[in-house]
Amino acid sequence: MKQIKLAFVLLTIMIVLGNCTFENRTTTTKMCLEDLDMNVQDTLRNLPVDSFGCHPDLIDLTGHYKLIIKEFGPWCYAQKLENLETGKYYWFDYSTPRPIIVTAEEIIFPMEYNIVNRGVESTDTFNIIDNQLEP
Repeated sequence: MKQIKLAFVLLTIMIVLGNCTFENRTTTTKMCLEDLDMNVQDTLRNLPVDSFGCHPDLIDLTGHYKLIIKEFGPWCYAQKLENLETGKYYWFDYSTPRPIIVTAEEIIFPMEYNIVNRGVESTDTFNIIDNQLEP
């Protein structure tokens, strides 16, 4: 009987958590690198590298945003991009490719992984969220 209760509880938890999503509920547009603002293109082509050879996860051109990685134990389950001035935030799935670039008008993130490591090309595509909309 105890095993049946435990199985029921675990099944319930799996169903509830399996239906959770971390979507922004905002529409994104897709754009090639060559169509992005020249300042963003230059930033992507000249990203700084730290002492471990890693590129930054967040490129904030406004100075008002912070990227928070949500973890449960050793596992990352979501990314939260928060505006420190307004309190406005965006949720991203843990598997969203980085870097996330924030400008005054848009939030830009790549559609593929490792675009910076392999070299940014003019045909690389990015998702764009209008930063003026409420999430």
